[in-house]
Amino acid sequence: MIVNINKFCLIVSCIFGFEKICATEIHPFFLQRPDGTVLEGYFSPPATSCSPIIFAVQGSSCESALKWHMDLCDQANAFGFGLIAIEKQGISKNGINLLEYHETNCLQKRLEDYVLCLENIDVIIPEWEGKTVFWGESEGGILAANLASQMPQTAAILLFGTGGGMKPREEVKWTLRHRLEEHGALQDEIDQYMIFLDDQMDAMILDPATDKQFLGNTYKWWASLLTADEALMPLNGHSLPICLIHGVEDSQIPILSADIAAEALKDANAFTYLRLDGYGHDLDTANVQSAACQWLHSILFGQEHHNDSLIALANQFTTAPPLEDWKTDISHYVLSLGKGEAHAKVKGSKDSDGNERASASVGATKETDDYGDFEVDAGVAASKDREGNTKGEVYVEGRWSIGF
Repeated sequence: MIVNINKFCLIVSCIFGFEKICATEIHPFFLQRPDGTVLEGYFSPPATSCSPIIFAVQGSSCESALKWHMDLCDQANAFGFGLIAIEKQGISKNGINLLEYHETNCLQKRLEDYVLCLENIDVIIPEWEGKTVFWGESEGGILAANLASQMPQTAAILLFGTGGGMKPREEVKWTLRHRLEEHGALQDEIDQYMIFLDDQMDAMILDPATDKQFLGNTYKWWASLLTADEALMPLNGHSLPICLIHGVEDSQIPILSADIAAEALKDANAFTYLRLDGYGHDLDTANVQSAACQWLHSILFGQEHHNDSLIALANQFTTAPPLEDWKTDISHYVLSLGKGEAHAKVKGSKDSDGNERASASVGATKETDDYGDFEVDAGVAASKDREGNTKGEVYVEGRWSIGF
């Protein structure tokens, strides 16, 4: 009885949410999670009941998936593909609940949401009989590979900026070391930071807290990422068509990881590697998406395709997006920066005897997650009496405190 009631609730929630968001045919849908919270997603129908549907798995960004879905469905619909994307818990098209997002955001939780979606596909798309395709970007590629390996109806998988040949922990270490080198850090400083980084990673794995953050993400999120295997590991032993797309200038996940994955899969059937010069981590351009859909169409309908022509299509008409300079401040690696504020003050006065006084001060405070609180103040003061005599002083002071 409970199962039937829950199924009825799922059907009702989908029917009432099944209205167009915009001119493009995108429909919202809602599913109830086992804990009673609501999963929100978007669906664009395929050309026919037998056409494939792409399950698009978002990366680690803290933003609604709606705009991404809208951009991607323009490319997918041109080939007759349907499209489904879901929101992370705590995020909707109407806003973000940061507390709920931080408490739930991790790979395991996101995987559960996609499994729930797939288990209720007949509610979302009644009478659909097509194949599923998984499209994963960055962190989403790890999830897409897991889902593709579990679902017998998977027709293909596409991975964008995912790497795949190195464990995520090693990808993070390689990237941070490389960024420190780029900023001219001394070797001793790099070695010391890498020791700190290993200790920090171990601490986050042992204590996956949601109220502690490191480099902008919760310990819970970091723990789920750092304990994951290579992104393509779940696909070992499967004969699925795979398209791996990576920007050579990626500053978040090293191209080396994608190169290692491509070398391991070079003899596999229907494996394609698009190594895009001039691109960084952001591969969400219409040309790249169109090239990926062209590959998918060729694979599904037994047509020939050539990597060179797909790469040319990815770079056609428009240049690659500007290369991102991810966390360029070196302090972002040495310190896990938290909240901060700055202040400035200027004042002057003149009394009835003709004596003049002026002063100016500036300062800043910074709360760090790992190294305590810092405060710096600097200022200058000057005075001039009625005889024309002047005097002044300059001061700089700093304070540091840490709880223990």
